[in-house]
Amino acid sequence: MKINSIKLKNIGPYKGVNEFRLDNANVKGSNITLIGGKNGTGKTTFLKAIKVGLFGCFSFGFKNANSSYFKEVLNLLNNNCNENAEYFIEINFSFTEGYKTQEYSLHREWKKCENEIVENVFALKNGCKISEYDTLELENKLKSLTSPALINSFIYDGEKISSIIEQGQLEVYIKEMFNSIFNINLIDQLFLDLTNYMIKSYRQDNKSIEYELSQTLNSITFIKSELKTNENYAINISKDIENLKIEISDKKKEFATLGGLSKEDINRFSQLVVEAEKKKEENNSFVKNLTEDYLHLIMVLDELKQVVKKAKAEMPLRYAKQLEVIQNYLKTDFSKYIECLNSKAKTSIFNLDEYEIEGISNLVKVLNNIKSKSKAILSDKNSIYESLTDMRDRIDKNSTMSKLVDLPNEIEELQNKLTNRKEELGKLNLILKEKNQEKENLIKKYNNIAESVRKDKLANSSYVQCTNALILCEEFKNRIINMKLELVSKNACDIFNKTIRKKNYISEMRFDKNFSFKLYNGNGKMISPLLLSAGEMQILVSSLIWAMFKVSGRKEMFVFDTPLARLDRENRIQFIKNIISTISEQVIILSTDSEFIGENLKSIEGKLCNRYLLEYNDRTKTTKISHQYFGEGK
Repeated sequence: MKINSIKLKNIGPYKGVNEFRLDNANVKGSNITLIGGKNGTGKTTFLKAIKVGLFGCFSFGFKNANSSYFKEVLNLLNNNCNENAEYFIEINFSFTEGYKTQEYSLHREWKKCENEIVENVFALKNGCKISEYDTLELENKLKSLTSPALINSFIYDGEKISSIIEQGQLEVYIKEMFNSIFNINLIDQLFLDLTNYMIKSYRQDNKSIEYELSQTLNSITFIKSELKTNENYAINISKDIENLKIEISDKKKEFATLGGLSKEDINRFSQLVVEAEKKKEENNSFVKNLTEDYLHLIMVLDELKQVVKKAKAEMPLRYAKQLEVIQNYLKTDFSKYIECLNSKAKTSIFNLDEYEIEGISNLVKVLNNIKSKSKAILSDKNSIYESLTDMRDRIDKNSTMSKLVDLPNEIEELQNKLTNRKEELGKLNLILKEKNQEKENLIKKYNNIAESVRKDKLANSSYVQCTNALILCEEFKNRIINMKLELVSKNACDIFNKTIRKKNYISEMRFDKNFSFKLYNGNGKMISPLLLSAGEMQILVSSLIWAMFKVSGRKEMFVFDTPLARLDRENRIQFIKNIISTISEQVIILSTDSEFIGENLKSIEGKLCNRYLLEYNDRTKTTKISHQYFGEGK
């Protein structure tokens, strides 16, 4: 269904006839109607008029136009009009029937007659007035197409959602919206109607079975209610446990950041200090021995290397002299060998033999090793000194800082709370297990009784058909919920990551049967919703609403009432671009003078098909409507 226009006459602060055009006939490719107004100018009245105009008494939960309904109507009417004034709400809308779009106009008017209010309703189809019977059929058709509860699901109230988040009622809100958008409530109502029909269809002579079956069904309903209460309590305890874990983790991080140490850490650090001191003494002893015994040799290490090198180069001269001695002794001519050896060296300085050269070479090797070891020890000495300083500082800080004295006590207190909540959850889980078993036994008993009754009836009887329909309803409901929740969570993750600054922050969202959800990052690690800011949490809820609307395939109008209040500048632009502009083919924004201004207004300029400004006159107590927006036409 698409609402094309709304006319109000003497409704709330709207005195006289006032019309809002909501279609995009004038601006193709646009889908947003922007209605601006300060608080108290009639934006809430506009929303209420849509529901009352479409559903009358049904919008307040009444089955017929009773005195309570007319009290609500009286509160809605402008009280500054004369006695003979006319009041009406006229809504022009269209929807497709039999592949053809039909245009309707539903006119609901009231007149004050003495102390009573008289309501009159008529309708037009494609410009022609239809009969009273057809008008009644149209109202019933509207209830089947949509409902006040469903329309409430299509109204995004930023302040209301913030309050729901703060009060911890998010799961209930999401569940109610999900059930409305995906018609789960209709399945529940069908299940209840079929059950009542089955009970009423028993034969008069089978009262005992009827009573037993009825009592068993009542017991199942009662225990389901008990289970729901306990499950909700278990969810709250689980949340407390998760919050306590996070708080303990944060306290421990704070403790570590401040340099805090547990007793075990202090003992471990103390042992490390002793070991480091011992190592420090060993290194000092080595340095002392190095200074006394080897330092003078290390200082001439390069010269000793040259001695070895030159002494080895002199060896041919030494061998030539030895050969001359042998020549004289043996009276044999070795002159050519002596000349060859003399030609390989020029002078003899050191005149060292092989054993002497080898001794100096070994000394050079020892000195090289000592030199390398001394470098490592001197470096290690600095590292040990820094470690000792750090460990002593941490031990000193731990014993002097008052905050570090309090934190261990706070952590211990939280640990005790965590233990108590875990024990409480454990006991509650045992109760839930027993209750679930009791429920299963009752269902089994119910099925056995129903089977015995079923055998007494014909195979094609309405009772058997109702029983099969009940089973099918339950299976269909569970399948729809699981399938739609999976699609909703995937789409919500995608649009959330597009909208916030943290790219790919959430990779997965998982729902349980109570619509409690958990968030996970790309590594599969759970992310606590407490880590989200108030603005990010509002974007997450908005992403879920957007995803439910998209997955349902609905084409109805969507209303945003002050949607940007809790969002910062960057998130506002992304929220407008990704959620507001894309959620539906027909979007209405109800804005104050602090939201859609400047760049926020520019971001929807190309999408605007209508714009209105509501200006309230304190003197006349009326609201004036103009086809402009804040700051325009002045």
